[in-house]
Amino acid sequence: MIAFWNRKEVLSTYDTPLQAKARTILAGEGIPYQVKLKGLASMDRGGIPDLPVQMVIYVKKQDYDRACGALSRALYR
Repeated sequence: MIAFWNRKEVLSTYDTPLQAKARTILAGEGIPYQVKLKGLASMDRGGIPDLPVQMVIYVKKQDYDRACGALSRALYR
């Protein structure tokens, strides 16, 4: 687990395939990450199930530059 005071956001998206690819890249580089889902609260209370869910990927602060480099090389060519 990555402590909240020692993490930095590396990607925020609503695109499930994009976040899956980013997680694969980070895992392949040996960079630990944590995914936080936002926007599920209304679904817990019986809200509209088709609401978009924001996926935020965090890495340790010391891995941030390496993670950004790996993601930019692989995702944004």
